[in-house]
Amino acid sequence: MMTRSYALILAALLLAPPALADSAAPFKPGTNRPTPPLSPVTEDMLDDPAEGAWLTHRGDRRGWGYSKLDQITRENVHKLRYVWSSAVDPQRPESNPLIHDGVMFLNQSGDVIQALDAATGERYWTYARALPEGLFRLSQVNRNIAIFGDKVFTGTADAHLVALDARTGEVVWDREIADHKGGHHYSGGPIIADGKVIAGISGCYLFAPGGCWVSAHDPDSGEEIWQVNTIEMPGDNPTDSWGGAPADRRFGGSVWVPPTYDAETGLLYVGVAVAIPWGRVQRAGQGDLLYTNSTLAVDVKTGAIRWYRQHLPNDNLDMDHAFERIVVTADVRPDPAAVRWINPDAATGRRDIIVGAFGKTGIVQAFDKASGVFLWARETVEQNVITEIDLATGRQTQNPALADSRIGETVTMCPSFYGGKHWAAEAYNPQTGVLVVPLNNSCMNYTLKETKVNIGGYHFSADYSYAPVPGGGDRIGRLEAIDVSTGATLWTHEQRAPFFNAALATAGGVVFTGGVDGVLKAFDDRSGEVLWRVKLNTGLESYPATYTVDGRQYLVVGTGGVVGFTQLTPEIERPHAGSIFVFALDDEDIDGTQR
Repeated sequence: MMTRSYALILAALLLAPPALADSAAPFKPGTNRPTPPLSPVTEDMLDDPAEGAWLTHRGDRRGWGYSKLDQITRENVHKLRYVWSSAVDPQRPESNPLIHDGVMFLNQSGDVIQALDAATGERYWTYARALPEGLFRLSQVNRNIAIFGDKVFTGTADAHLVALDARTGEVVWDREIADHKGGHHYSGGPIIADGKVIAGISGCYLFAPGGCWVSAHDPDSGEEIWQVNTIEMPGDNPTDSWGGAPADRRFGGSVWVPPTYDAETGLLYVGVAVAIPWGRVQRAGQGDLLYTNSTLAVDVKTGAIRWYRQHLPNDNLDMDHAFERIVVTADVRPDPAAVRWINPDAATGRRDIIVGAFGKTGIVQAFDKASGVFLWARETVEQNVITEIDLATGRQTQNPALADSRIGETVTMCPSFYGGKHWAAEAYNPQTGVLVVPLNNSCMNYTLKETKVNIGGYHFSADYSYAPVPGGGDRIGRLEAIDVSTGATLWTHEQRAPFFNAALATAGGVVFTGGVDGVLKAFDDRSGEVLWRVKLNTGLESYPATYTVDGRQYLVVGTGGVVGFTQLTPEIERPHAGSIFVFALDDEDIDGTQR
């Protein structure tokens, strides 16, 4: 049902008032001014966010991507209208806005942060970092920011943590965390937990010696409190999983997205990416290569690893397990008809778990949040990478026909290294116990090639070309709703356009997300029926949010997605642009009455 056409949005943009036109020029100098007074953000506010606020990555430190707001419902979502928009830095925007006291704090690529009036788009201030030349393009991604007290915190493309005054955008402190010349940077930014600013370093898909880490910092000074490596170092364990490779030849372990946090256990759940180079025959050491492709349960007070699970040891195919771990309470009773791998010794019933498609294979899995005990795992998209999962530990076995490939040998793998699952985050609705996962169905022809270590440089470990799923038709994007208690699929939505946009679930019974074709859709969370759609200016690659100002619920979503499966979808135009769009209901469409 299309009740608001692209033509209407285009007309609204052309007729935008002066405030909108101004907000669409994000780098105009000399226009900064303070926001209205802001209340300090506290730990209690982050633990139990106000219904109309959006104070942290995914709206909740448990990673839900869920809003309690229900003004926009299944019944009226088709009446959403365009309200305002703003241009964002177009390099590689993955906007993930925060909203507090009617102010939107908007992250952008190239380390640009803005404060905007969340109801009108009028700009208060802009912070645009002066970055050194020669940074690798992937380091320009800024996936999230954090707010705490009276400060906004961001991680930068040149490996600094920066605190900004939330009212003015002025720098309060700026700490260099790593030398960007070695490849380190932030792509997944900070979160706040236990009063600390916590962020994971990325850039270890470059040749960054010694791998990456997660560190905690004092919010008032930036001083480091603790640090935990995402690569096992020589001497850490009696059995060296890196086969004796020296520390400066252990590469990988990027942290792409912020950890999730469970205040009850005091644990951070960190997803860790692959070893570098991708291929076994290309690496200096052999073994499991801890802690690549792992979940680390990290004590928020000390930085100690309380438990870990390595999902895919000694990867050969760039199957990163770097995505969100969602913390939920569920009546665990996996359905053997739907779930391929079930731990027969794990107790069923009411349990606190972490769940999600942690890695590119798209396999959804569940573990006990306190102990790391494996509970169940099941496939979603077509995959031939994993043949078995250990029912006691969750350890995955890679298909030997793929895992043992040599230099120059071409293998066909499904999914491709764009996933399956990628950085498009899932959404969990605690009212229904349903997890909605954006996925993509694709395969890849993959050939490992000769590599040469180049510190701080990037070298693709393989030649590759995308391929369609055999017998899978022309639909790549897949949205799947899964019951986290049983593991069963409740509904799916398939489309031609790939999904690289996060999902957003709401108490109004609606799920929002969209594809690289720029079509934003609203789904009925019970059936997957498309209730509303609108065509935006380019592909969606963002983290949508919803919030209220003066009693009105707004939806914000970002565009700018130009990556992913261009070989398989050459007909989909992807203009290189970036914007955020904000929608709301008219007064008469809110419960059928005037406000």
